[in-house]
Amino acid sequence: MKVLVTGATGFIGLTLVRALVRSGYDVRALSRSGDVPDTLRGLNIEIHKGDLTVPASLKGIAESVGAVCHLAGVLGETCPDEEYYYRLHVQGTANLLAECANRPIEKFVHCSTTGVLGPTGGEIADESYPYRPSNVYEATKAEGEKLILRCARERRLAAIVLRPGMVYGPGDMHHLGLYRAIKKGYFFLINRGKSYLDPVFVEDVAQAFVKALQSTDSAGQVYMIAGPRPVTVRELAQTIANTLERPPNFLNLSVWMAMSLAKSLSYLSRLVPFNPSLTPSRVKFLTESRACSISKAQERLGYEPISLDKGIARTVAWYKAHGYL
Repeated sequence: MKVLVTGATGFIGLTLVRALVRSGYDVRALSRSGDVPDTLRGLNIEIHKGDLTVPASLKGIAESVGAVCHLAGVLGETCPDEEYYYRLHVQGTANLLAECANRPIEKFVHCSTTGVLGPTGGEIADESYPYRPSNVYEATKAEGEKLILRCARERRLAAIVLRPGMVYGPGDMHHLGLYRAIKKGYFFLINRGKSYLDPVFVEDVAQAFVKALQSTDSAGQVYMIAGPRPVTVRELAQTIANTLERPPNFLNLSVWMAMSLAKSLSYLSRLVPFNPSLTPSRVKFLTESRACSISKAQERLGYEPISLDKGIARTVAWYKAHGYL
């Protein structure tokens, strides 16, 4: 079967393409540049040059395709403006669905995020929880997910939505600063690091996509994809520190102090251009618990993630091998 992968050159997409090839699938990868990334050279994959926000560039992209894995997205500082979130996550998804219409697509697996539920407080959320996005990224991902599920109902599209949590692992440049701060000994906790996160190893996310493609009774279903259990920010930081063989002694800041520092750094970054290590949005992320249950994915997809310590060890080894730590 030929599988179309959008977002194939991104962090998760690169890992998924390799997993699909290992599983015997033919892959057609969407690329805005039309080039094959160095990390995928040597794999027998087909490249379609196009941009999800430019409908004309997608013409023929779904021809002879049996399944679609839709991962294209943008997060954090890589996004040029808030409007682009909508153009890519919502309109781009609609453009892709239009190109796939009236084609014999056996499975359409969409990459959403646990963030569409927003902060979960002291609860461990499952797939029955309502949408409560708290920022533009989460809100537009929620709208894109709704488009997919609407097509599943109205067009009988065999669609599956996967909601990964905080994805980390080899190739992850988004969280590299966290590892570097801990290694150098200047990482600090906010509110003692009591908030919960739902980290998930990137190869486990790829595993979930492959299992979703192979499933026979999951059309129209939504699955949370995270690690074996939620972990606190403190536990995540301690696991990284232990792996780096650094003393896990972290300075603690109150939420008020952290937010004041973040606002000051953000203001200074407008006067003297630099990427602040702490922003108001990061303070919110690190102090608002987000935790989910993976029971449904375990029971219906056979999904089994690796432990946090094993995932962090493999991530640190990759960073060191490539000179980042």
